[in-house]
This record gives sequence, structure tokens and C-alpha cells, in this order.
Amino acid sequence: MSNRRSVVLYRFYLCGMAWKLWSKGEGMELIDEHLAGSSVPIKVLKCIKIGLLCVQVDPENRPTMSTVVAMLGSEAITLPRLTEPTFYVGHFVAEPFQLNSTNRICSVNKVTISNISPG
Repeated sequence: MSNRRSVVLYRFYLCGMAWKLWSKGEGMELIDEHLAGSSVPIKVLKCIKIGLLCVQVDPENRPTMSTVVAMLGSEAITLPRLTEPTFYVGHFVAEPFQLNSTNRICSVNKVTISNISPG
């Protein structure tokens, strides 16, 4: 397994764990304990939710970059309800240490690829 693959798998694992904790109402578990006693957790939770909005299964539900910037810059904007992210399959999140050349986990994934071209 290459290092690049490990990094990609870790990102999926991290996002999957973020979704799992968020959907159980345990988003605070994602925040470093040193920040928990300050006013920072509210801002961090907002950023996590915005990040999860950006990886929803249905691309129509994902915010545009201008909307993300507006969400980050305003306290008055109400964030939409989250739906399941693209990489989360049921209640299973593959842990990085489970994946190697002899033990492969297979799944069917939906991938959306966006090409930005001058309009």
C-alpha cells in the first residue's frame, strides 16, 4: 500500500467518523479537549457541518463555493439539514488498518466529478 493511498483512505475514514459522530449528536467528540472549554467549539462545529454539507450524496444538496464563503462569514445564516455523505456506506466505515494487499474491502461507490469550464 502506498503512502498516497493511506492518506486518501485516512481522509475517508476521518470524514466517515465525523459523519458517524455528527449523526449521533456527538459532534463535540471531534473537537480537541483543549478547545472544549472555550468559545471555539461552536465555530469548529459550524466548520465541520459545512464540510459535511460539501460531501453529501446528492450534488444538488451541496453548497456552492460562494455559499460556503457566505456560511463561514455570517453568524445569521441557518445551515441546511445534513444528509448522508458520498463515501459513507450504511453504518460501515472502513478503518485504515483493515486495508492491505491481502485483505481488501470492496464496495460500490457513487462518484461525482465536476469539471469547471469558462462559461
